[in-house]
Amino acid sequence: MYRDFVVPDEDEFMQELGIELMAADSAGSETVRLVRLDLGSDDHVVFSFDVMGMSVRFRRVTRGTVVTDIFREAATRLSIGWVGESRRFVTEFNTDSLAGRLEITVGESVDILDQMLFV
Repeated sequence: MYRDFVVPDEDEFMQELGIELMAADSAGSETVRLVRLDLGSDDHVVFSFDVMGMSVRFRRVTRGTVVTDIFREAATRLSIGWVGESRRFVTEFNTDSLAGRLEITVGESVDILDQMLFV
């Protein structure tokens, strides 16, 4: 069964989180949008999503090395907001047999909650 991937529009990212969405610059990624958040001089995270591909990716890079790389498909909803002084990205997933949720909170620390369950 086909499901839509519902995401906030570009204005909502600016109004809600104070960050601009960027287009990915690699070939074949015309529908990918991303945000980059700097955590320090040698530490940043990139959260990206592809509405057409129904996917999200989260990467943390420290001193030029990718230390976390999470990629998920079958995304159905992306929500954004604040928890205290941290930005939160919540992605919901749904297939005929699995349902899941990926919560990523970025502030002074990076917290990840990843759940995937049979339905």
